[in-house]
Amino acid sequence: PSAEPRPKFQWLRNGVLISDGANSRYTLQQDGTLVIVKVDKDKDSVNYTCKAQNTMGQDSATAVPTVLGKMSIVIHFPFFNLGGVK
Repeated sequence: PSAEPRPKFQWLRNGVLISDGANSRYTLQQDGTLVIVKVDKDKDSVNYTCKAQNTMGQDSATAVPTVLGKMSIVIHFPFFNLGGVK
């Protein structure tokens, strides 16, 4: 997503805030994209919500990825309804 001022992103898995870090299966990239490694079909076919917020407003989007096998998942929402969206 592209917005000014740059939004702060948060990801939730089934409503619970996802934390990324050295020992996590999740990586949050600078552009707000969530990367999931070591995918598990049973654990990862759930609701993922991305929340974006800046001084102009906030928005969120929810999706359930379809996991077909073992791979990495990249979840990227291309738009948010924030003021100043390019």
